[in-house]
Amino acid sequence: MKMFYSLYFAAFLLGCVSSAPISSSLWETPCPPDKLSCENGTDIGLVGFEFGRYTRLEHSKQGTYKDLVCYPQNFCSMRWLKDGLPFPWAWSVDMGVAQGVCNSTLMFRRVGLEAAGVYTCEVTGANGTVISRNITLRVKATPPPAPPIVVAGDLCANHTAELGSNVTFRCEIYVGEDVMANSYSYWLMEVTPGEWDLPDYVDLNGTVIHANKENNVRPGYMMSELQIFNASHETFVRYELHVSTSRMNSVTNFHLQPPSSPIPNENIGDSDNNCESNDAYASTREGSSSSSWKTLGIVILCVLGVVVALVVIVVIVYMRRLISSKVKAHCEYHKPKFDMTA
Repeated sequence: MKMFYSLYFAAFLLGCVSSAPISSSLWETPCPPDKLSCENGTDIGLVGFEFGRYTRLEHSKQGTYKDLVCYPQNFCSMRWLKDGLPFPWAWSVDMGVAQGVCNSTLMFRRVGLEAAGVYTCEVTGANGTVISRNITLRVKATPPPAPPIVVAGDLCANHTAELGSNVTFRCEIYVGEDVMANSYSYWLMEVTPGEWDLPDYVDLNGTVIHANKENNVRPGYMMSELQIFNASHETFVRYELHVSTSRMNSVTNFHLQPPSSPIPNENIGDSDNNCESNDAYASTREGSSSSSWKTLGIVILCVLGVVVALVVIVVIVYMRRLISSKVKAHCEYHKPKFDMTA
């Protein structure tokens, strides 16, 4: 019974507390700082902005986060306008635009090109005074994706050469007109396995390797050339053509071999920009064809072997049966006969 009265008394107190008026300050937003004075029109000080914390011009990149801050003081209300139109705007949701505490901050989750313009931070004081400041936002558009580097040309391929002959690697390279000014190319030579160096040199045997390059051979194109005079054993190695722009890099591999050595059909570096050798492709195709004929010959030999084995087995079985029948007939002929009538 005592427990029942205790519970009843606790419920009564809870009802009294819940029926008491709740202070409205618990539900008020922190802005403006002095809401009562704003409602009564009491002077709360000169409305304005914090000095030294205001920028008239802001910059942002397309697709990045950005916020605009106003820093008001002694205000009763505040709002944002863009080009004279109040927040929100038609594109606000797409960019994730929101206002911070007291509306003093305008936040862009992803700035779009439509966000560029003049923003007005408008605040109102307790006595109805309205002042504003403008912030100009400039948005830099994201550059389009860079075009791929294309390396091509009739002489832009693997080569075979005789000793003492001359060889020319010549490639036309497309990089695009907008990045041509900051683009360049150079050649490397594999002097020892895994060690690369610039190939411009003259040796005592009269071998000369020289690289030439020329930009703007036509709009968006440049030319890179590697010339080998009096080819020697030291020149039968791998070569690399490197192309660099302000947006990307490319590496194309080439081989120089004597006629007796097949050129390996391999691609190293950027597969989208590698030149392939027609000679290597032809030799690979011929090798594949000969390999197919060898495989067919092996299959035919195996089939013939199986057929011969079956024939031998059939002959052996037939001979055994023939011999067995002859032996049986011989035994029947020489079997002793008894006169059962005696």
